[in-house]
Amino acid sequence: LLCGDLKSGPKVVPCLGFAFTMVLIDADVQKQIKRMIAFFKQEANKKAEEICAKAEEESNIEKGCHVQTQRLKIMEYYEKKEKQIEQHKKIQMSNQMNQARFKVLRAKDDCITDLLN
Repeated sequence: LLCGDLKSGPKVVPCLGFAFTMVLIDADVQKQIKRMIAFFKQEANKKAEEICAKAEEESNIEKGCHVQTQRLKIMEYYEKKEKQIEQHKKIQMSNQMNQARFKVLRAKDDCITDLLN
């Protein structure tokens, strides 16, 4: 009888019967299926690694953009605070100058009032 070996062709095996031939063919098919499964797993792992690498790269880009946006917001916040402080200082200086002028005017008024009385 003939036994099938898919790679080297049929072989003659005396007195073993058809069932043995099917077992050899099934074994070859099982080997081929195992090789295919291993190949698919390898390809799936490779694809998964590519997806993870791409996701990490996109995540890093997004994180960088977010950090930059927040950095700009913080800088704007502190620039606004500096302007508010400068404005507050100007107002205080103006108030102090007005008080000084008022004291001078009051002193002049007191002198004039004393002279007239």
